[in-house]
Amino acid sequence: MHKSTISRKIFVIGNALLLSAITLLGIIPFIHLLAISLSSNTAAMAGEVKLWPVGFNLDAYRYLGEKSSSSDRSASLSNGLCWGQ
Repeated sequence: MHKSTISRKIFVIGNALLLSAITLLGIIPFIHLLAISLSSNTAAMAGEVKLWPVGFNLDAYRYLGEKSSSSDRSASLSNGLCWGQ
């Protein structure tokens, strides 16, 4: 075990803060994308959405659900092209 010196404590706290900041910088874009996908089209196009949805709706996910049969065909086609089947 390391001795618990003041410099060691400063390093551990600084390291935790730095890694937490890097983690947030990696996660925030995904939170923003999720907020946009759950927001109304007008709010998203106007740039009003930050990290929380504006005009909450699930239209994008309904659209994906309706188009699942065509996406299944696309997925099988792309798998065939990628894997040479």
